[in-house]
Amino acid sequence: HTPMGAMDAHTAANSGNRFCVKPLPPATKCDIQLNDTVLDHGVLTPNASSTASVSGVIECGQKPVVEFVGGADFMVAPGVNASLNANVETASNKIIVNSRLTTANASGGDYSVSKVITVSPW
Repeated sequence: HTPMGAMDAHTAANSGNRFCVKPLPPATKCDIQLNDTVLDHGVLTPNASSTASVSGVIECGQKPVVEFVGGADFMVAPGVNASLNANVETASNKIIVNSRLTTANASGGDYSVSKVITVSPW
């Protein structure tokens, strides 16, 4: 017997995922609050690197999963590349978001980019 009614094993086995039921996610509230929302790398020369970080509080179950929409590595501008990572200390609900910016023959200019961080329970 299934949520879709009674069926034999042969029908269920040959129906692909048509009769699969995905469980609902747990009723866990996920929230992230960063002390600052800007990772400022300041002024860099055409061939340099810089790191910056922001910290905050994360609440999302016992093992929160932090992801960066579009990926953690990305190009800010030609010759300007960035990489993000997040360190979560579940015992203290602390999160640190780190950014590394590198320039390689980059042209002068004022560059900025926005990224979206998602948090979900494991």
